[in-house]
Amino acid sequence: MKQIKKEKTGAARARDLVCGMDLSELADLAEVPYKGASFYFCGSGCAERFKSDPERFQKEPLIRLNNVWKVFKMGAVETQALRGVDLNVWEGDFISIIGASGSGKSTVLNMIGLLDRPTDGGVFYKGKDVSLFNDEERTELRSRIFGFVFQQYNLIPWLTAFENVSLPLIFSGRNSARNIEVLFTEVDIKERMTHRPFELSGGEQQRVAILRALVNDPEVILGDEPTGNL
Repeated sequence: MKQIKKEKTGAARARDLVCGMDLSELADLAEVPYKGASFYFCGSGCAERFKSDPERFQKEPLIRLNNVWKVFKMGAVETQALRGVDLNVWEGDFISIIGASGSGKSTVLNMIGLLDRPTDGGVFYKGKDVSLFNDEERTELRSRIFGFVFQQYNLIPWLTAFENVSLPLIFSGRNSARNIEVLFTEVDIKERMTHRPFELSGGEQQRVAILRALVNDPEVILGDEPTGNL
């Protein structure tokens, strides 16, 4: 009997793709010996990162997705957006998740950023399963840890650009962690700070959205096609 290989689909392949190489397409994996054990990686890039600082990878990841599933229901119809996604993110990592439209990339970001809960599996922050937190705990953690750049601008239309960027500071209860005027100057739209979103171009709105994500000096920045409108 011929054995049929079950292929991963969509964002379920995120674990294999984060270094830009697909495990299924590699004839042999990168092997690195360390302290009497062999560590396997999906490509030479990840292996080189490990060799440059192996102790870092012995620590608990900053973010960990463990067998995460997400099923959306509409009446009798069920859509599996995520199927068993595993992903480790260490402090200092810069990760891109690549896939076709509708493959679940935004859903993965929503899981990491505590904007949604998995149907099954766990989402861990510094070893704690935050998918089990109540709404108040998730909101508090989200306001402190994450900066979001959404696919849409998601600017509040009746607030000025300056006020939109200031909102994360208000929600997190912080004083101005960064000089907001300096941020506007750095992206060359200081003269637009008092304008409302409908008075800004698409590129200017996107820059405001990026500043809103950065103003709190977040530990984790999540970008959903963040440069698409620049």
